[in-house]
Amino acid sequence: MNTYLIHGKDIYRQELALADILKKNKIEKDRIQVIDASDKKTFRIEEVLVACDSISLFGDEGMRAVIVDRPYYLNAAVKYAEAVKKGDGPVVKSRKEKELKDREYRLDLLRQYLKSPNPDTVLIFCCRDFTADSRKKDYKLLKEMNVKILEEKKMTRQEFRQFASDLLKKNRLSLTAEAMQEMLLRVDQDTMRLKNAVDSMVLYGETQLNRNDVMHLVPVSQDIQMYSLGDAFLKGNIGEVLRLKGEMAVRSIPVSTMVTSLGGSLRRFYHMKRMYEYGIDEETIAAKLGMMDWMVKNQLRDYRISSARALKWLNGLAEMDQGIKAGLISDPDHAFELWLLGAKGERHGA
Repeated sequence: MNTYLIHGKDIYRQELALADILKKNKIEKDRIQVIDASDKKTFRIEEVLVACDSISLFGDEGMRAVIVDRPYYLNAAVKYAEAVKKGDGPVVKSRKEKELKDREYRLDLLRQYLKSPNPDTVLIFCCRDFTADSRKKDYKLLKEMNVKILEEKKMTRQEFRQFASDLLKKNRLSLTAEAMQEMLLRVDQDTMRLKNAVDSMVLYGETQLNRNDVMHLVPVSQDIQMYSLGDAFLKGNIGEVLRLKGEMAVRSIPVSTMVTSLGGSLRRFYHMKRMYEYGIDEETIAAKLGMMDWMVKNQLRDYRISSARALKWLNGLAEMDQGIKAGLISDPDHAFELWLLGAKGERHGA
């Protein structure tokens, strides 16, 4: 059966899976019809079935594809066809009964088509930005009718590294070990960000790239920058903190956001260090804070600061944050830099 369901959290690999299906079936762009199924108010299953059963007036033109894009009825986030409850008022009851009736009608029509599909049409249900809800009747029908289900899950770090290596090789790019590590940090296991990074490197025109090339070509996400800001500060690398601060300023990230993020990093470390000082083991600390054991171990090793010092800095950041929000600090950028330099001087003996 030439019918597929493509879903999962990895959008780029969904695109690759879709492209692979179209390529294997030798379907040209002008033989693809995309039907938006994201809006339950406007979507009609009849439109899909008519498109699937269409016969060319010009003879044998090869296979064609009908893509049902973002089907709302497979999305767990969309409330639809809920069971009627005793407490439901007349309006809610009427709506639910209609939705249940509509669902059964849609399922019945689709079941009839899937029993005898058009051999010249590839039907693809594409959940481009979500994982299909396997609890829904619509999903169960597709499974029952032996539709090919392709779930593109988020990869493990090892799988992602191999995927990245293969993509670089395919594009004839070679990175130094430091450059590879920097790229992986910046794309943060996001295949779409990886694709964009590789595209930028290809356009750069060089096949051999080092860490500086990657830092120049591959933007880092705000979340990663914020984590790096806290990590550099707690390690005492104020130079790196100021460099990251400058990068974020170019991206118009306000100082107040940096202060809040650094405060969050300090708060997490304070709780970690306080528990450690009370004699609680690293494994228990990790479990209480929802962190990996190795992360707790590394941070306690690398962040040589007492809980008292962390708390003092945390209070200082809180005062600055309040001052910025209240408009009492006229130059937040200068105030933050002075605070960072002051913290650097206080670190001795922390």
